[in-house]
Amino acid sequence: MVVKRTGEVAVLNSKILAIVIVALAFSARLYSQASDGTALLKHFRLPQYNAKTNKAEFILYGKEADALGIVVNINGVLVDILSKEITDIRVVKNLENLNVYDITLDSDKVQAFWRDKPCSTMLIQTPSAKYDRSTQIIKGKEWLKVRSHFLDMDGVGFEADHGRQTLHIDKNVKVVYRKDLADAAKKESAEKEKKAASTEKNDKGTEKNGKTDEKSE
Repeated sequence: MVVKRTGEVAVLNSKILAIVIVALAFSARLYSQASDGTALLKHFRLPQYNAKTNKAEFILYGKEADALGIVVNINGVLVDILSKEITDIRVVKNLENLNVYDITLDSDKVQAFWRDKPCSTMLIQTPSAKYDRSTQIIKGKEWLKVRSHFLDMDGVGFEADHGRQTLHIDKNVKVVYRKDLADAAKKESAEKEKKAASTEKNDKGTEKNGKTDEKSE
């Protein structure tokens, strides 16, 4: 199955490709540590920052990573995609030992799962992955789990190509869209926008009245 750039699933595609991008960042660090062509990291938490805004975009967690030649092997992979509003990485909850929920979990429990992770918008987890620096392709033979507030995906075996901007999942693909949670979030967002617009209107009215009073004096 190829996840194409359409609708909600296209968002999953672009976010999963973040694994490739962050692999570039930490593989460079691995090689800088190596004196004989090999390097090793254990229990790491590596944030990736936007080059223009300098804001953290996501955090890569791993149990172990080793580099041998052009290939980087990563075990215990978890990628935490962060909210755009995050300016201080210290407020982000450490998810080093997290295991994501089963895709069949009901909506109430999914809401509860995300409640203490306000900085996270999506999580990507897989037991292992292999990154080839020459082709900029990251692949894995085991399961891949993607979790977001409304849309979840499972699959087995994957290949993400940074150059082509494609994600191929081999088999057992499951996608769950939680419409009830999406609708509730849209309603909450609309209410917040309405409240903010009302507050701004009142503030401008107060400011205008203040200027009128000054003139009358």
